[in-house]
Amino acid sequence: MKRRLTIYITGLAITALGIALIVRSIVGAGPWDSVAVGLKLHFGLTIGMWSIISQVFLILFTAVIEKARIRIESVLVIVVRSCF
Repeated sequence: MKRRLTIYITGLAITALGIALIVRSIVGAGPWDSVAVGLKLHFGLTIGMWSIISQVFLILFTAVIEKARIRIESVLVIVVRSCF
């Protein structure tokens, strides 16, 4: 279990590094990353913070519409990836 978690966290860190390099290179970014970059340019904060705020807001909004519980696993992945 510990090994699998280490591999998973390492994968999230590598993914976050790839996203950071793409955003930094000004080549373009994925949909969520471009939202975070646009919010950073207009309102401040960091790209990671805006990524957390926008994605968690969407998860909460979806949970309310579907009348389902919030999946903590989804929120944890967003927070961990955005912190990297």
